[in-house]
Amino acid sequence: ARYIISFGWDQPAKSKMYQLKGFLNALENGAKVVVFDPRYSVTASKAHEWFPIKPGTDLAVALAMIYVLIDEELYDKEYVEQMTTGFEQIAEHVKKEGYTPQWAEKISEVPAEDITRIAREFGKTRPAMVALHKRDAGGPCYANSFSLAQAEFILNALVGAIERPGGHYMSRMP
Repeated sequence: ARYIISFGWDQPAKSKMYQLKGFLNALENGAKVVVFDPRYSVTASKAHEWFPIKPGTDLAVALAMIYVLIDEELYDKEYVEQMTTGFEQIAEHVKKEGYTPQWAEKISEVPAEDITRIAREFGKTRPAMVALHKRDAGGPCYANSFSLAQAEFILNALVGAIERPGGHYMSRMP
């Protein structure tokens, strides 16, 4: 990956060795890392940008990023068309609900300008990915963590980061 976003997952400190190696290799190869986490974690210490987001508000930032990617047509249109379903419903939902960066700023305390800039960078840099938490959806850790996991998958799908180099490959065996 050339652009990695983390919503609270302290990947280098808590991941499996193969995930740590992938993260460190990406950094060595010039990937930009952006972390949204209230804690100054190991991942945050390695990041190019760290946002000490208000605890439990990651979902608002993820939804605002989805809004920007769709509104500015920064998503991978070919991948979305060929590999996903429900795009129109998501696009309609984020617009109807008003999940703008300005909305997310009021909730998360992350400046709207930064949310917009990061969404644009994420949408224009390939391959890009959102690091996925190992704790969801099998066992949510807080009230909206299941929804955050869904939003992270949507972000990854919008930039074509599933089953492609620089993205996530889904395990096919136990």
